[in-house]
Amino acid sequence: MDFRLTEEQRLFADSVRGFAQKHLAAGAVARAHDPAHPFDVARLMAKQGLLGITMPEADGGQGGTLMDAVLAIESVAAVCPRSADVVQAGNFGPVRVLAEFGSAVDAVQAAIAMQADLDGRNSRLPENRRMAFRIGVNLGDVITQGQSIYGDGVNVAARLERLADPGGVCVAAAVHDQVVGRLDVDFEDLGEKTLKNISGAWLADQEVVVEDGKITLYKVRMRVTFVLV
Repeated sequence: MDFRLTEEQRLFADSVRGFAQKHLAAGAVARAHDPAHPFDVARLMAKQGLLGITMPEADGGQGGTLMDAVLAIESVAAVCPRSADVVQAGNFGPVRVLAEFGSAVDAVQAAIAMQADLDGRNSRLPENRRMAFRIGVNLGDVITQGQSIYGDGVNVAARLERLADPGGVCVAAAVHDQVVGRLDVDFEDLGEKTLKNISGAWLADQEVVVEDGKITLYKVRMRVTFVLV
């Protein structure tokens, strides 16, 4: 197997390193000792197209390959390691936020409020700077270890997030049953969906078994927009 870079890959890596030397080398030492997030670097990277490299162009990304993202990180790191952290975060994560709530009602309320808040912020930005997030809400047991939580309930929530529309909220049927009639929100029944790698997961609080990775889902109909001033 040939592990050598293609000519196109070498040219890409060289162009990224040249960009880093021109725009990032001068402040590399100062950034390495500054605990604050380098927002100026993030904006520069986004403008250069070095964030979201592997995302489809239809979703605002560059439509590149995993190797392109790795080469970008490596090339920037050779000049400014702190800036390379920004490239890494903008291509591989952190891309998700996990939150635990005491009730399904609180979780759905928070999800709707967050999406409405983001919608208001996006309305004041040009289209190429807007950020759309998906939110999945599940009801199930979690295991807490330090500041981390995990378990089948978390795994299912992660799968639901991927099924939500950009800017929308997708909830499990168990969440819908807890919330319907208690919040002023409409739901759209998405029917039974198959979740990847969830076959046979036991979700105690739902008192159901996700058989063959299938679970009934609902989509929250987002209809309220809060415009921030």
